[in-house]
Amino acid sequence: MSPCACAGFGDFDPAAHEAEVQALVLRHRDQIDTWFHPCSRERHHDLAAMYVADTCITRNLDRIATGFASYLSEVILAS
Repeated sequence: MSPCACAGFGDFDPAAHEAEVQALVLRHRDQIDTWFHPCSRERHHDLAAMYVADTCITRNLDRIATGFASYLSEVILAS
């Protein structure tokens, strides 16, 4: 996993915090599963791909921090 390119995350390196990042990925998936629809690992990966393939979703996520959609997609796909 490459260092985070998100402006809001500075030089945060996900690889240096792998356990915490993966715990947050699981929490993200659990929230989707609880509040929206069943979310298997495979479905979560499909959503992650959509975060960067659909420009509307990318634009919305990147309002959090520049590059956040790519970062979120990358860490989910690495799980």
